[in-house]
Amino acid sequence: MNKKNFGLLIVVCIVHFILGFDINIVSISLPSISKYFNLTPVITSRIVWLYFITLTPLLLIFGKLGDIRGFKNLYLIGIIIFSVSSLMCGLSYNFLQLTLFRALQAIGSAILFGLTPAIISLYFYDGIKGKIFGINYSFVAFGGVVGRFLSGILIEKFSWHAIFLVNLPICILAFVLAIFTLPNGKLSLSERKFDLIGAMLLFSSLLGLLYFLNIFYRIELYSYKVIISIISFLVLFPLFIYRELKIKYPLLDLRILRNYNLTKHLTIFLLVYIITNGMIFITPLFLQNVFSYSEVLTGFLLTITSIAQVFAGYVSGYFSDKIYSKYILLSGLLLSFISFILFSLSNIGSNASFIILVLALYGVSVGLSVPVNTKSVMEYAQEFQKGSVSGFMITIIRIGSALGIAIFALLYSIFIEGQLQYQDINFSGYKYIFWIGAFISFIGLVITSSLKKSLDKTY
Repeated sequence: MNKKNFGLLIVVCIVHFILGFDINIVSISLPSISKYFNLTPVITSRIVWLYFITLTPLLLIFGKLGDIRGFKNLYLIGIIIFSVSSLMCGLSYNFLQLTLFRALQAIGSAILFGLTPAIISLYFYDGIKGKIFGINYSFVAFGGVVGRFLSGILIEKFSWHAIFLVNLPICILAFVLAIFTLPNGKLSLSERKFDLIGAMLLFSSLLGLLYFLNIFYRIELYSYKVIISIISFLVLFPLFIYRELKIKYPLLDLRILRNYNLTKHLTIFLLVYIITNGMIFITPLFLQNVFSYSEVLTGFLLTITSIAQVFAGYVSGYFSDKIYSKYILLSGLLLSFISFILFSLSNIGSNASFIILVLALYGVSVGLSVPVNTKSVMEYAQEFQKGSVSGFMITIIRIGSALGIAIFALLYSIFIEGQLQYQDINFSGYKYIFWIGAFISFIGLVITSSLKKSLDKTY
């Protein structure tokens, strides 16, 4: 690897470290923000879900802009937007300001999340791409570990404002390095046009879907908010698909989905992130309600999962350059299946060592699955569509994340919430949820088993 490529690796790793750090530290700091503004946790949680419902519909849009205009300037703009909005979040003196600047921060994040896989796929040679994806993923997971660790220290020593302001020096470093290491120039034909109408249809439809997934399990299904949000998706998304199939320069050439291997890899991502974010929702409740672990101990145990992801992510990327990616992906999904079965076999008498083992096993399963699947998806994208495929892939991941929280929250309300007075039924409810997680992992195993060893990019 030459010096410029090494510098580029540092840039994408720093950027993804701060993105992982920011998501985790903000989520953990919600109680302090609630107390400061004297608001309920439900209201304060808006700064989390608004971030994601703003970010997700923009990923494919910015990916396509990167294909048309080149990645360097857009990536630098993403760092600037993220930096300025972090500063403004840290300086906010009311909750409305914090919410609005958090949404602005999501725009910068969408650029950075959406373009990074394309940049890695384009500018690193084939023999090390998997390793680079693995290192990059490890930095996201490591950012989560550091975010969880530093949240309490920063809030105690300074205030919640510090969780945003701490982003600035790291962002400045990434910006300076990106100026010198990101290649210049457009990568697609100059006459390619941006589909503004398609972008508006996509943004509006996904906004409706994500808003629906964030609220339907918390309020009545017949609420006008639920109805309007799901109808907007059901009407506008088919219009987006119809337009993309008809116009000359779509946001995403949907013909790529005729490649069944690529479609399977994208489906695997959807399933993996349903599981991942479902577990982020359910595991703290499981550890605290069933085993009566404190919040501090629960946080420590969940950090074990993240640390396992850091190491497994590197291993996944490293070996994806040396052996058939299908085997690594099968290993990750098999470990996911086993970890869910072990969770379901645990009981109130299970000791902490067993819980640590299962959490670590689950972290390894996720770490093995994500980098190798990222590499596999990006290998199917032609050079002029790396940005749009990258943005589409991350969109699938974010939709899977929203689905995971919605599905597991709904399962929690069905199997547990209404029966909390019966400890045995309460524990059985968690078992049912883990069985469903095992079933989703099994579906992923079946799909992975059907993958073919082909990199045909024609469609």
